[in-house]
Amino acid sequence: MIYLLNYNTLPLFLNTQLLNQFIPELIKSSENELVLIVPYVQISKTIFKALQVANKNRVQIILIYRENKLNDREKSKLLSLGNISLLHHPHIHSKCYFNGDVLIIGSMNLYEYSELNNREMGSLFVHQELGDSLGVYTFCDQEIEVDSSDFFNDAKREMAAIVVSASVEHISRYYRESKFDVTILMSAYEQCQALCDLFSRYFLNKKFSPQKIYGDVYNATCLNYYDRIEVSWDDRRWILTINEPDSTLNELFGEWKQTYEEYEFSGFKYYWNSIKEPIYLYADWNHKMWEEDLELSEKIQQWKTGIDQIIAKYRNISKR
Repeated sequence: MIYLLNYNTLPLFLNTQLLNQFIPELIKSSENELVLIVPYVQISKTIFKALQVANKNRVQIILIYRENKLNDREKSKLLSLGNISLLHHPHIHSKCYFNGDVLIIGSMNLYEYSELNNREMGSLFVHQELGDSLGVYTFCDQEIEVDSSDFFNDAKREMAAIVVSASVEHISRYYRESKFDVTILMSAYEQCQALCDLFSRYFLNKKFSPQKIYGDVYNATCLNYYDRIEVSWDDRRWILTINEPDSTLNELFGEWKQTYEEYEFSGFKYYWNSIKEPIYLYADWNHKMWEEDLELSEKIQQWKTGIDQIIAKYRNISKR
């Protein structure tokens, strides 16, 4: 786990040893997309194993390298990864690695000789406070600052500009069958809008839109999922807000609590602690319904069943 205990510290400095440690971990810990921008490519066994892990986890891997600097042997090896897209650019000199949460900028190419022989330097930056694993390393004793949204917005804009101005060598099936939009390079608003479009597609008549929470943070929200009920996605959980007067909420809450159980809906757990708080709906990840290798559309449909069960309980109690 990464623990960010002190918000006044600096990004983590990486020497060659730490670059060799963190670049593979950044790759393996990717959840949706991974952007690698390096001029020269000669993949080591360690890096290739990390890429195989990301590929197995259905991560879309976007590699941008310098034009005419990828030999046939390396290209063949990379194309064995079904989720990789290869692009090239004649003026690439930057070296950066980004998985949406963690960004490494430094001097090291994805080149085995560099890993073994060169004196390299770089820095690791964290986009937001992380609760997920980045390998076995922790920042309990080497803390790093959560960097400002301006820093990451500038970095993402530059990476996005490189992707757009590059030439395509190979595009993965996923991007061939959908828009070639690299979500992790979008602004926070654009990312939320893309998520809203996805939810609106699978929730059919329920329409989601970005709602600003604070600063550069937005939630995908359906303002009228059901009469007087607002539903929004908030990083691995759903929030259901019942918009009723306090007197009505008091009556509803009192009757609700008579049959309330944290796990009363199969495959889910939820909390409603007071009328001043919304209902929080989580997946019960230990339930068998989440164990299968589900497609995204199937996961969304399962989430919808959890929301609809809460709505059904609300209707039963409120008689609406």
